[in-house]
Amino acid sequence: MNETTTARRHALIGLSMASVAALAACAAPPAAVPADTRAADEAVLLQTDANWSKAAQARQVDAWMAFYTNDAIVMPPGSPPVSGKESIAKLLTGLFGLPGFSIAWKADRAEIARFGDLGFVYGGYDVSFRNPKGKPVKEHGKYVVIWRKQADGSWKCAIDMWNADAAG
Repeated sequence: MNETTTARRHALIGLSMASVAALAACAAPPAAVPADTRAADEAVLLQTDANWSKAAQARQVDAWMAFYTNDAIVMPPGSPPVSGKESIAKLLTGLFGLPGFSIAWKADRAEIARFGDLGFVYGGYDVSFRNPKGKPVKEHGKYVVIWRKQADGSWKCAIDMWNADAAG
């Protein structure tokens, strides 16, 4: 190789490295990584779930419904899924109409998805009412709720599912 070829090669390498450096300098800075608020959101979700249980114990449809998203789906045991607030309100009105109806639940755990927009809670519940013959019915079971974080930072139930434990 002669000196001219070597000089050109070095010049091209230098130009290439300078171009790469210039492009790297022009690249957008990395996006700020949002703070991981999952632990705080889990605590909020557990409290929200507890507040929801208290609202349900008051047997007021509107108070219970305030915890659902507009497109919520409820999956009661032994029945097809119910979707939308109007249909869910009818279901709850029927439950509240059962003689002696009472319900309470308590979450065992909450977890927030990595992106912070969804979470779930699961735990146990107790329901009691009187059947058409007046006999007391008591049911213990488990539930899982999928919560969706709203634009205002609150959490609303998107999917609500429960089922009774086997009678023993």
